Order: sequence, then C-alpha cells, then structure tokens
Amino acid sequence: MGLFSSFSPAARKLKTYQAMVAQILQFQPALAELDDEGLKTYGAELRKRAAVGATETELLPEAFALVRETSRRLIGLEHFPEQLLGGVALYFGNIAEMKTGEGKTLVATCPLYLNAVMGHRGHLVTVNDYLVKRDRTWMGPVYEFLGMSVGLLQNDSSPEERGAAYAADITYGTNNEFGFDYLRDHMAGSEDGMFQKEALDFAIVDEVDNIFIDEARTALIIAGPGGDSDMPYYEAAAFVKRLKGTVRSEMAAGDNETPAGSDYVYDEKHKTIDPAEDLLARFARAARIPEDKLLKEQATYGKILRNAIRAQVFFRKDSEYIIKDTEVIIVDEFTGRLMYGRRYSEGLHQAIEAKEGLKVREESQTLATITIQNFFKMYRKLSGMTGTALTEADEFKEIYGLDVLEIPTHRPVGRQDADDEVYRSERGKLDAILREIQARNEKGQPVLVGTRSVEKSEALSHELKKLGIKHQVLNAKYHEKEAEIIAQAGRKGSVTIATNMAGRGVDILLGGNPEALAHAAAIVRTKADSKKQPEQYAEQYAKLFAEYSESWPKEHEEVVGLGGLFILGTERHESRRIDNQLRGRAGRQGDPGESKFFLSAEDDILRIFGGDRIQRIFEMMKVEESVPVNHPLLSKTIEMSQKKVESYNFDARKSLLDYDNVLNKQREVIYAERDKVLAGADLTDEVHEFINEQAQTTAQQVVQAQRADETDLGKVYNDLVLDAFGRPVAMTLEELTDLVERHDAEQALTTTIQDRAEAIYREKYNRYGENVMHQIEHYFFLHTIDSAWRDHLLQMDDLKDGIGLRAYGQQDPVIAYQKEGYDLFNELMDQIKHDVTRALFTFELQPPQPEKKHDRS
Repeated sequence: MGLFSSFSPAARKLKTYQAMVAQILQFQPALAELDDEGLKTYGAELRKRAAVGATETELLPEAFALVRETSRRLIGLEHFPEQLLGGVALYFGNIAEMKTGEGKTLVATCPLYLNAVMGHRGHLVTVNDYLVKRDRTWMGPVYEFLGMSVGLLQNDSSPEERGAAYAADITYGTNNEFGFDYLRDHMAGSEDGMFQKEALDFAIVDEVDNIFIDEARTALIIAGPGGDSDMPYYEAAAFVKRLKGTVRSEMAAGDNETPAGSDYVYDEKHKTIDPAEDLLARFARAARIPEDKLLKEQATYGKILRNAIRAQVFFRKDSEYIIKDTEVIIVDEFTGRLMYGRRYSEGLHQAIEAKEGLKVREESQTLATITIQNFFKMYRKLSGMTGTALTEADEFKEIYGLDVLEIPTHRPVGRQDADDEVYRSERGKLDAILREIQARNEKGQPVLVGTRSVEKSEALSHELKKLGIKHQVLNAKYHEKEAEIIAQAGRKGSVTIATNMAGRGVDILLGGNPEALAHAAAIVRTKADSKKQPEQYAEQYAKLFAEYSESWPKEHEEVVGLGGLFILGTERHESRRIDNQLRGRAGRQGDPGESKFFLSAEDDILRIFGGDRIQRIFEMMKVEESVPVNHPLLSKTIEMSQKKVESYNFDARKSLLDYDNVLNKQREVIYAERDKVLAGADLTDEVHEFINEQAQTTAQQVVQAQRADETDLGKVYNDLVLDAFGRPVAMTLEELTDLVERHDAEQALTTTIQDRAEAIYREKYNRYGENVMHQIEHYFFLHTIDSAWRDHLLQMDDLKDGIGLRAYGQQDPVIAYQKEGYDLFNELMDQIKHDVTRALFTFELQPPQPEKKHDRS
C-alpha cells in the first residue's frame, strides 16, 4: 500500500461511507423493538418525508436500517456491516468490488429501496434469466413488505408482463432485455407499444465486469431480413481450404508483402487477414463470377473471401462456436454459455455455415443498434458490483465515469494461491494436470478445473475417463445443468470441469449446496411422473432440503479438513480478471481453499503474445517436457502477455465506442423526432418547413438551369416539381420566365412555388378534414423516418467496413468516419423531408364503397 493511499479519492469515499454505516447500525435497536405493522408504518413515513423534501443523505441511515431489520425477519438474512458499506457505495454511484460469497444479492436491496423511497424507479441488471428470477423471488418479499412493487423482466415476458415490470418501483432484468427494449421502443408503431416511457433513472449492474467489459465488445443489434444468400459462400469455403497462410509474427518487421508461396497473411493478435493482391481475381475465376459482376460488386466479393479465410483460421468448432440441430451457435468466450439467437454480423456467420456444410441463412440488415456503453450511460445514476473489477478500474472510470471501491470481506479470505507451473509442451502440462487431479481426488478433496473451450474440456474429460475418475463437465453443450453441477462442485470427492467459469451467481459451498441440490433432485423425481403437479415438487423439495441440510454440516467439516475446494486452471485467460474469477470460487467467507494454474509454452496466449521470449527461456534452461519451470523472467513474461491482450481488448472496446459515439448523436436526433411523432405532436410547422425546403431546392435548380442557358426551362421546372412534390405545381412558361429574370429570382420563385404548393395542400385538408390529415401526417412521418434510418444504418455499416483502410493513408479512421457520417446524416435528413413531402402530396384516400344490397326474395 502506497504512503498516500489512505488519502486517495477511493479511501476518502470509503471513510465517508463507513461513517454512514455506523449511523445505520445506531438505528437498528429501535427498529428491532417495532412489530411488523410498525415497520410498515415507518416505511410509509419515510416516503412522506421524502415527498416533502427530506434529502437522501438524511433518510439513508433509517432506510438502510429498515431494510436490514425487514430482511432479518422475512428471509432470515441480516446485512453484515460490510454489506451495508457495499450498499452505500452502490447508492452513490460506484462499483463495489466484493469477493465471491459476500452476498451481493442482499447488498442491492438497501440502495434500491432508498431509491424507491426518493420517488425514483430502479433497475437491477444481471447476466441471465435464471439469476433474474432467483434474485427477484428471493429479495422481492422484502421490498413488497415495505410497500414497494417489484417487476420481473424475462426473455419470454409478454407485452402485458413487460408493461407491469417497467411500471414497478424496482425491476429485475438482464442487460439484453433492458437494452433491446430500448431499441424495440424506438421501432414501435404507437406509444402503447413502448415500455421505457420514462427516462432511465438508476441501475445497479450485477456482475458489472461481465456486462460492461466482456459484453461491451459487441453491440446490441436488432436485425431483419437483408440481402439474399445466393452468393458464393460455399465456393469461398472450398477455395480457402486449398490456400496457404503465413502468420504475421513470422514476417520481418515492416514487411507488408505477402511472402512467395503464401496466399494471405493473418495476424493472431488482431484477428486480421491480408489477402495476396491477386487472390480475389483467382477466387472469382474459381467461383465463375463474371468479370463485369466482379467489377460492380468487388467490395462484396472481397468481404466474402476475407470472411471465408477468417472462418477457416480464427473460428474453431467447439471453441468459438458449436453446431446444434444443424445451426451454428456462438459460445460466449467469457462465460462459456451458448448465445442463442446471436449471429456474427457482416457475413461472418454465413462463412462459418458454409465452412461446416450447413444451410447458409440469408444475411440480415441492421434495423436498430446501440452499444452496451451508450445504452447504460443514458441512466441518470449508474452503479455496479462484482468480485473482480480492480484490474479494469481505469476503463470503468474512462468509459462510464465510475470509481471502483474495494469493500472489505466479512471474514478473511482463506484461499492459498500457489505459483504457476509452466511446462515446455502441452503434453507435459496435461500429464501434470492429470497427476494433480488424481492425487487430490484420491484423498477426497473437491476439484474445480477451469478450461477455455468446449474442445479442451472434452479432451480433458476423455483423459479422466481413461483413468476412471468420475467427474462432471460444465460447458456450452451441457449448460442446462449449470446450477446443479456447480452446486455439487464443493462435495467431497467431486471433480468438475467448467469452461470459462460458467455458473456465475451460484455459490459453491463446501460439502454441497443443500438448496440447489434439493431443487435439482426434486425436479428429477417429479418429472418421473408427468401427472404430478407443482405441489408434488414443493413437497419433494421440502423433504430433500431437510435431508441435505441435516447431512451438510458433517460433509462440510470433512471437506474443510481436506483443505477446501482446489481450483485448477489449465491455462491463463486473456484477462487476469477472468483468472481471478476462477480463483475466487474457492475460499469464500473464510473457508479454506487452494488454487494453481498449469501452463505450457504452447498455450495460445503465451505462443501469440509471449512469442520467442518464452521459447528462449526454455532453451536456456534445457528442461524436459515433464519438468515444470518457475523463473522470475517467465512469470514477468506471462504477466506482460496478459496485459498486452487486455490492452488490445480495451482498444477494441474503445474503438467500437468511438464509432458508436458518432452514430449515437444521430440516433438521439432520429429517436427524438420519432418520439415526438408517437406522442401525437402537431406536425403543421414541420409540414410547412418541408414544403418550403422543397420549393427552395426546386427554385435553386431552375435558376441554375436558366443561367446555364437551358433551352427548355418549362420541362426542367416540371421535372423538378414532380420530383419534389410527386405532382404538378402549375405555372405558365410566361410566369416562369418573368420570375427567373428578376434580380431576386431565387427568392421570388421559391415564394411562388411555396404559395401554390400550400394551396394544393390546404385543398387536401378541406377535402379530408383536420383529424384525418393529422393521422396521415403522423403515419407518413413515422414510416419514412423508420425506412430512411434503416437504409442509413446500412450505409454507415458499409462506411465503417471500408474506413479502416484510411489508416494506411495516414488518416485517422474515426475522424474520417465522423466527417463522412455527418455528410450521410445530412443526406438522410434531406431524404426524409423529401419523401414525407412527396407522400403527403401524392396520397389519395379511396371513398368508402356503398354496401351491396342483397335480394332476399
């Protein structure tokens, strides 16, 4: 700890918040004396005081103490002082780093309640539907006892359920549901179809590192049918299988030419592809693409070829994706979970489908999009909690403006973290891992093994089966049993292989988790007979929970005596934070535990980012592949490798945000206009403005034609008017000639066109009536905005695809994107005005047809 660390902003904040915790604890004895009705009355009084001007600082100690006492009575959980400290940190807009097992679910109750007391709505955001439902069910009674409504937002929630969820004082939901509802709201055809009608106020983001860091590398996108799939995806997949690539790291610095005998250069660090100059022409010949078509759509075919190479080089089955029911399902690289419904964009998913010989689905078009960063920055106040945030503290501050505060643990962490064991080869490492698992398993110590891919978890499982070691595998293929498998990971003699630390939010208790074990067993028993009703499940659960709870203390003590849970990492992750998450599964709440990572020089992260330095160390030490190496230089190289990857990944997230910031300003303008239309605003002024602009543009072009000695000025005028208004705006040639020869020709012609166009439009108002015309104006405004915005998103995507090449011309790609995107947006706004005007001038309503009279005789 540095000399001045106690004077850091974080330390000063914690000192202030600790004083508040002391105040909270002083209120507790008096509240404990009240009966249940007394607590409810106290809560009602707090709301009244807030309504007449009491500040949050004044009410915080009482509100937090009230939640603490209510929780103790209703659900048997009383907040520790450290949990109260975490809650204060959250309420004032910080990220609270709290270790695994410190009870973050309970921590959020106090700040969410106080926020509701102050008259604001709060959102508890977490990573999946299972945790959303669990936490709302678990904590909901506390809020409801104190008079607050609690909403539940799930992937399959109906519109009615969504409306009720957002109307509640406190709403539990996933980041995807909140984000996609924002996008869906701005595609709705009426205000009735919108859910986030009020400004986003306060969000507490659980597992904030997962959502704000890991998930932030890809934008939220709602897509619809786009281009056809009748493109040479299969031909590209077959073509690239015959090609030979060269790794960028094997080339001399500054050498950008494709080496002789190689067809492309690929960079494993940046995941980029540089094809040889003649490769596209060779592909076109192989795929029999006509030369004229190639010239016309060179960018499209170039993208198909590059994606085919990327699919071949960087995307491996059972690592980045799996195949399930003839579909390519993406595997989340940070959680190991399957990302159902998500598809790689810009043709990459089609390239993988073609590579695997599956049916290629048509490309999609972006209908609405926003980054995680820009969505959550719309909240008035934001906070988060996780067990691992300090390694990314700078990013949280720079991107979200959030400080990370390390909350002390209730009990000291009892885990021992051993030094890494590093081996020369993958085989040497695997043998050492198997020896370690076997030794721990023989004495009954539970082992949790962390792997980085489905492929590697299954390879390790295969080896354990050969040794006769019983174990469970938790990866994207078996995620349905996630909670059950994690719940048993702390039992005596258990061996669990988990990919990328799936199972967030489920505690691993030494000796097993009685609640989760009873739940899993009750489901198995009640499913055995389909006629059994939910009541039977409840009966079975109560019986099994009592059995597991009775036997748990004995098994818990046995596992504690064996050293607790042993965490075995099979390689380092790209981020130190993910490694820390794996370690953090052991040693919860003072329990004993151990962790150790086994690495090899052939691991991706060391091979790609450690490079020759790692190999030189092994050559210098002349060790056998079965002998582990522990050397300060090696440890430093491993740490540097991870920092390099973290830096690359941060740059990728920052780049995504930089581009989306350009789009975000445009999105705010479009969505504000759309919201105004949906709210039923009077659009009369806008219509007059649009007519004026079309008249002005027409007049400018007519005057320019006259000055260029255009011979048939009448035809020019009529063509331009038809383009602007979709119908004639009558003017004789004599009138037109007189106007364009005036010294103020442009202004005079604009005024005349505008007056006559306005007269035509007034005639429509007289014919159809004001109410009908207002409805028609709203209809055309809304549908024109939506259609033009979709086309604009496609243009912006195409611009971003090609903009990266500007870096080679010493031009900042983001600046170029900003400037050209601004020009495209101005064109978009002009197009909307033009198309709305044409639509309003050309529509005609069919008169109602008289009903036919039937002869009943």
